[in-house]
This record gives sequence, structure tokens and C-alpha cells, in this order.
Amino acid sequence: MHTPFRQSRLPLALLSAAALGLGLLAPVSASAHGAGGRDRSAQRESRERQRASRTEERATRALQRRAAREQQRTARRATRAQERAARPSARGGSAGEAAAEPGASAIEAPAAAAPAESGAPASAEASGRCRATIESSAARITAGETVTIFGKLTCPTAISAAERQVTVYRGQHGTAASSFAALGVATTEADGSYKLTSLAFDTNTTFRVRVGDHGARAVVKVAPVVTLSGPSPAATLSTVGGRSLGRRAARVTFSGTVNPGADAGRVSLQVAYAATGEQWRTVSFASVGSDGSYSVAHGFRTAGQASVRVLVHMRGQNVVGASEPLTYEVAQAQNPKLTIQSSAAPVTYGQSVTITGVAAEAPNQTVTLLARTRSGNFAQAATATTDAGGAYSFTQAPSQSTYYRVTDAKTRSTVLFAGVKRALASDSVASSLPAGQQVAFTGTVTPADEGQVVYAERENASGIGFHIVASATVSGAAYSIAHMFANAGNYVMRIRIPGDSAYQATTSAPFSFAVTPAPATVLTPESPGGATPGEG
Repeated sequence: MHTPFRQSRLPLALLSAAALGLGLLAPVSASAHGAGGRDRSAQRESRERQRASRTEERATRALQRRAAREQQRTARRATRAQERAARPSARGGSAGEAAAEPGASAIEAPAAAAPAESGAPASAEASGRCRATIESSAARITAGETVTIFGKLTCPTAISAAERQVTVYRGQHGTAASSFAALGVATTEADGSYKLTSLAFDTNTTFRVRVGDHGARAVVKVAPVVTLSGPSPAATLSTVGGRSLGRRAARVTFSGTVNPGADAGRVSLQVAYAATGEQWRTVSFASVGSDGSYSVAHGFRTAGQASVRVLVHMRGQNVVGASEPLTYEVAQAQNPKLTIQSSAAPVTYGQSVTITGVAAEAPNQTVTLLARTRSGNFAQAATATTDAGGAYSFTQAPSQSTYYRVTDAKTRSTVLFAGVKRALASDSVASSLPAGQQVAFTGTVTPADEGQVVYAERENASGIGFHIVASATVSGAAYSIAHMFANAGNYVMRIRIPGDSAYQATTSAPFSFAVTPAPATVLTPESPGGATPGEG
């Protein structure tokens, strides 16, 4: 009867001991927690005091710097005031020593200046009032060439610009001025002009001259030397033949070198056909090797006179380079059993073309000429009889670009493309035009589509290609393209009509003219009565 009671007392004892333990530990934990909080608060206060101290120090240093700069400005103003006051005596006094430090001042005092006659400044500070210009004989060269650097030193009336030494610095374009090195020292002429010839260089280069706080620079862009070789210009190239001929003409390989070639990315092979008005079109790409060499292949698909060149796209300190073009006569791929060729490619609208060939297996037989436009199907255009040797001839006057094919009883020729371009008549332009005055390029287009766009294009500064500067639409058969040239210089222009599905592009021959600086406008004040003084 008593055993269950004794067993039940053991769990109660254990529970009581646990409660007692928790009660004893609770004050200890709370005490530890409070101590940790006080430590963290102290740390936060310490960090805040440190931040406040640093902020105060920075503000103090900033105030000190501003005060120092203000003192320097005050001292400079006082010095300049003293120099202005002493300027009359400085004109007759001796020249001071003004040494030019690299990257700081490019003006040096003459080694021995006459005290009274030279008119040199009395101090290096006075020479800082001079200014110098700098120009290059060429804005773009080919790697390995030199340029002439020239300019003019101008000084206040009291300071002579003659017999002064000007230091010219050079450095890679886009780099800091501190990395520039002295190219050389030039002595100015009586009028302050100077001239210096550079060494040969092969990357984009900036030339600098600095006088006191004033500087000037001239940038010269450098194109790589690009060579191009291929088949002999006397070689007969042909278009890629169709599978029906049982053969395909081999692709033509062109190769060459790029110098410098370390930064050359890739070359693009471009082709321009005389039939399309020398419009360059990229047809293939190739990578440039580590030694600067490249090789690129192309299969011609259009017959006629074609020019080939290579453009090199640079990754580093060079601009795009171009090779001299090679010119070839590309023959139409032929079926030897029935050939076909035209007398002209392309023809101007209104002109005729003669289509000839030989049917080797059809002497004294009838041959048929088929024709189609770009969007049409072949249809019979004419028939003729071959002579004893199988020769035939057709005369056609296509009104738009047309494809021709000849058939006999056994076989057919390859397809011949006879391009037609619009007739473009451009009026002449004066050899000299004033800057800032609008000029009109005028002419006529035949056949004229109302709204047809005509472009005036200018040759790129690199000499590679043209870019559009203005445009107009055809009204009736005439066009008039208005444009204003703001800057003086020599301009090479051309007029171009883009091609479409019916006609090939038409381009005028390039023409050049000079744009002269605009005359200065002199404003004459009016008299009180409203009339200009001197007028009746």
C-alpha cells in the first residue's frame, strides 16, 4: 500500500531541484546580460567620438588649404601688380632667365639676349603671357612617315617673340601629358614662327607646346602600311560557274601584310565594279596573323571590270588602313557549247547593247534570245541565225536591268546580266565657294521617278570612301541639293543615285572646289539721326 506513494515522491523531488536551480541561475544570466549591454554602449560611444574627431580634423585641414590658396592668389596678384608698375623700366632692362621645365613650360629665354634691343621679358613670369600655336603638315599619314610641326609664338607688344626657344613634346595619342617626351627645340623667326621636323612614327601621336598656363596640341592619325597581292592584272578571271556547267570556277586568293600588325584585328576584302559606280562592298573577311600576314579568298559572281582592295581594322593606336586597289576584268562564266557576252556593262538608260556568242554545235541554225527582269520569268525576246562558225548577234535596248539567256536546239547558255543605270547630268560648280553661304548642287535624272532620292556625298578625310552630307528628291526630272559649308578647306564631292530593283546605282565623276573663309562682318554704328556716318 505504501510503495506507490514512495515511488511518486521521486519525480516531485527532481522537479523541485530543477526549479530551485533555475531560480538561482536567473539572476546570474540577467547580470551577465546587463554587463554585455553596457560594454556595447561604451564601444558605440567610443566609435562616435572617433568619427567626430576625424570629421573635425578634415574640416580643419580643408580650411587650412583654402587659406593657403587664398594667400597664394593674393601673392600672385601683388606680384603681377608690381610687374605692371615696373613694365616701362623692364622694357629697357635686361632679360631675366626663364628656363622651361619639361611638361610645364615650353618657352625658354634666349641664351644671350641684348639688354636693350631684344625686347625680351624681364622674368619667367612675363614669358608666361606669350601664347603659341601648333599645327602639323598632315593630319593623317602612313606608318613610317614624318611630319613637319610648325606654329607661331605671339607675345604682348612689350615682349619680343623673336629668337625665342620653343620646346615641342610628343606622346602617344590618348596618354597622359606626363608621359610625353621632348621632340626637340626650335628657335622662333622674327615674326615668332617656328618649325620642326619629326622622326618617323607608326602610331597615333599628339604633339604639344606649352607656354606658361597656356598650351596647344596637334593630333596626327597613323594608318598601317597595307600590301595586297593577287593574280596578275593581265590574268583573265571568271565568275563562279553554275552546277549545270559541270564545274565551278576556283576562288581567287589574295594575300598581303600589315605593318604594324601587332594590333591588327582582321582584314575585309572589298570589291567595286565599274558597273555600279565604284561602290565598295565587303565580300570576305580574314584574320591577321601574329607576323602581320593575311590571306583571303573570293569567288566573283558578277562579270565586268572589278577593283579589289583590303581594309584593315586596327584594335590599338592606329586608324583603319587600306591597300592600293588591284583592277581585273572578270569574264562571264561560259558554257563552252553556247557562249554569251555583252558589248557593255552597264549601259546608260536609252543606250543599246549588243549580245554576241558562239553556238559551237549549231552552225547555220536558229538561236533564241530569252530575257527577264528581276521579278519576271524568261520570255522570248528575239531570234537569229548563226553563221557557218556558229556565231550569233542580237541588239537590245533594255529599259531597265535585264537578264539574258540564249538557247539552241540542244543546249543553253549561262545567264548574262545587263545592268542599266539612270542617266545623271550634273551642273558644274564654281571652283571657289565662301564659307557660311548656301550652295546648290543641281542637275537632271532620266528616267525620273517622282520622289527619287539624290545624294551629295563628300570624300572622307581618310581618302577611303564617301559619306552623305545632303540629299534632295527629284521633282519632274530635276534635282537641287542645298548645303552650307561652314568650314574653309578643299572639298571633294560627288552626286549619287542609289540603285534599286530596276536600275543600278549611278554616280557622277568626283569634283573638287575650295571653300574660302567667310569675310569678317564690320558693324558701323548709326548716327543719332539713324544714318550711317559718312552717308549723305
